[in-house]
Amino acid sequence: DKKKVGKMAKSVINASIRLKLVNNAKYKNNEFLKTLIACSAEQDSLENFTDDSEVPNADTIFWQLQKLGIKVIEDMFAKCFASVFELAKNRMIFKDVYVAIDTNKLPYYGNPNDLPEEFRKYVRAEHDLPGTKWAFVYATMSIVENGKRFVIAVLPMTMHMTKEEVVRKVMERVPKFVKIKLVLMDRWFCADNVFAYFESIGNYFLTPATEYPSIKKLIQENPKRPCVIDDHSMGECNAKFKVILIEEFNEKERKYEVQGFATNLNLENKEDYFNLPKIYSKRWGIETSYRVVKNFRIKTCTTKYSARLFFVMLSYCLYNIWVIFNLMIE
Repeated sequence: DKKKVGKMAKSVINASIRLKLVNNAKYKNNEFLKTLIACSAEQDSLENFTDDSEVPNADTIFWQLQKLGIKVIEDMFAKCFASVFELAKNRMIFKDVYVAIDTNKLPYYGNPNDLPEEFRKYVRAEHDLPGTKWAFVYATMSIVENGKRFVIAVLPMTMHMTKEEVVRKVMERVPKFVKIKLVLMDRWFCADNVFAYFESIGNYFLTPATEYPSIKKLIQENPKRPCVIDDHSMGECNAKFKVILIEEFNEKERKYEVQGFATNLNLENKEDYFNLPKIYSKRWGIETSYRVVKNFRIKTCTTKYSARLFFVMLSYCLYNIWVIFNLMIE
């Protein structure tokens, strides 16, 4: 129930989000936030939702959000996330959890050059987008276990941010009480500097790797399955990792297919190798969270990136509160 989630959200969000209001402002901080939360729950635009003299209008809200810097917005929502996690810690244990890192692409249908110069860096050229090649992209980390599918980190990506930088910045945002068992990533993150980073911090990772030329060569050279190639390396970092090749029957295609994974896991027997696809399938939990998060996002065409970022961070915060709400019902 979105209304009940919104009611729960008010106390959490009001304590962390402070707009830069003047002393004689017509509306108070909680009135702005109440409007934003309600508009999020309705998946409406501010222009349409605030067509009422009793609430701050869209222009006023955009003006107030524009006064907030990107760092300020990130810091305020970091406090929101921390408050939500405090509520969650009373109901579950965040130890030895599977997490997934992914990128959430929100298409931008305008011309990046029309954005203020300070915000252009947040627009990235991306493939496979509907009707545009531009997007605002957010790297996220989520717990991908049933009943614990919290988003624990959100990072706005700039156009020149490297894969290693994305992973490092996301990992730095993980709360200390979350103990990660394994990080699942899609093939975009299959890179030597990413693997080197995980080795440096002592975290286990798992990612598909069949699309890379060096891995395709290994598949041809090692016809026996399962096959484990220890200390494989690629790229300038010369990062060492395992390549695990297994063969599974594809029911849809009615044929056997080779699957390759890059990982630093220590596996003891052959059965563990064949469990990797099942383990990796947990990553789809993050796609489920993306679908639900969209149900809490304000619609907008604004070129004001501060407002766009605020709406995105608010949607993830409301999603986390929705997860807690469901736990309380259960």
